[in-house]
Amino acid sequence: MAKPSALSTTTSLSQRPSEKGDGWRYVKHSGFARGFDGQLPEGSLPDGYVLEANNVVVVRGQVLRDNGYAAYLNTLIGVPQLLAIWTQADDTEHFICITTTRAYRRQAGEWRYIEDGDKSETTTTATAAAGATAVVVAAITDFSDNDVIAIELASGLQHRTQVNGAPAGSTITFDDAIPVGESVENGAAVYHGQVLTGSTAIPVSAVGWESDDWFVWTNGVDAPRRFDGAEAITLPGLSYTETSAYVIQKCRWLAVFQQQLFMFNTTETLGGGPATRYPVRIRRSDIGDGSTWDHGTGNAGFEDVVNELGPIQCAHIVGDTLGVLCERGLGRYDYVGSSVLLYRFRPVVKGEGVVGPLAATSAHGHIYFLGDSDVWDWDGGGSLVALGRATPEQSSAVQQLLYGGEGELSLTARNNVVVAHLEGREETWVLYPRDNGSFCDTLLRYSRQHAAWTRRTLPNSVYNLVRRVEAD
Repeated sequence: MAKPSALSTTTSLSQRPSEKGDGWRYVKHSGFARGFDGQLPEGSLPDGYVLEANNVVVVRGQVLRDNGYAAYLNTLIGVPQLLAIWTQADDTEHFICITTTRAYRRQAGEWRYIEDGDKSETTTTATAAAGATAVVVAAITDFSDNDVIAIELASGLQHRTQVNGAPAGSTITFDDAIPVGESVENGAAVYHGQVLTGSTAIPVSAVGWESDDWFVWTNGVDAPRRFDGAEAITLPGLSYTETSAYVIQKCRWLAVFQQQLFMFNTTETLGGGPATRYPVRIRRSDIGDGSTWDHGTGNAGFEDVVNELGPIQCAHIVGDTLGVLCERGLGRYDYVGSSVLLYRFRPVVKGEGVVGPLAATSAHGHIYFLGDSDVWDWDGGGSLVALGRATPEQSSAVQQLLYGGEGELSLTARNNVVVAHLEGREETWVLYPRDNGSFCDTLLRYSRQHAAWTRRTLPNSVYNLVRRVEAD
């Protein structure tokens, strides 16, 4: 409903004067499945659009209430930074959660510690009843005071606790008693859980590495790690000697391309010197071997690309190349494959970078990302199109909401923006911190089927979304 001076000029709408003689004219809309569009002229509301579309979702042409959410399984230690679904070569599916301090996998209806394969495990040599705070084990090698451990219970569940005091003889004492109704059998597994030192300021990146059948992750603080379905260890091959001693300590992003495992934005030491961050460095393993990083071996290597685009934030497949998204622009890492040049980096978009490492996703051969001025659809070429638009000249329907004069995107915390594509729903999600927030508390949904944007406010902070991790 609008006053005559501001009525939509769409001719297909049914319009009639008010029977009340109050100066209004009434417009009949066929539906509201187009969501909202902040770029419409003031007073214009074409058929299918609404002024606001908050806490609703468009499904099969209907506008429905957006449902809430609930806690999933048991409480975790640390802040969850990544939820990932990874399928091994034998079709075993793993549901993995990486927090700032722990690594979990879903088993038997609970979140269980992923075993730390860099440390020894042991087994019990006697039973332990409910209420016990110690177990007798075959060996105490590698077990120390305050170690994070897991004990297999007779029910098949896992008891997660910490070592209390230095183990002596064959006894390990721990903080939390065996729960009521539970017990520990003779021969039960006792092992270390992962202890991480992640930061909510640096997101977790993960890939499925098909050649070695690994799930590989990095939190940008600890060394990258790989999980083989049974245990996780530090990614092999990070220390090597090639004219000098190299140690790859950590990286900010991972990707898989042309059967090579890639690390971006690394921190390394050379010849025993201080740790140095290389924000535009791209490292690649040997072909089909995620354990070989020595740049003098096979096709392993590294290069520092042009820094006019700023630090590398993330990388995703786009078309037939690897798109490298930086703070101030976008580049292509093209596979050349010659004996003298394996890859070539080319800057293609300058002045419009991605706002954060998680603010981009790949689908349909394109990359969708939140940039410095809008939500973009990039096909790997030299131009950008706002998501949901047909030509580069148009801004997206949500540009004013995010970046307008009273835009609600928190510019001080935009590094925490999350963009994801939901394949089954054909939706692109943009989660962002609103106003002065630090972490994501608002969701924008874009429905490809209806070309519609809707908005959802969230009662909790969101750090990431569940992602299916597969080899590219």
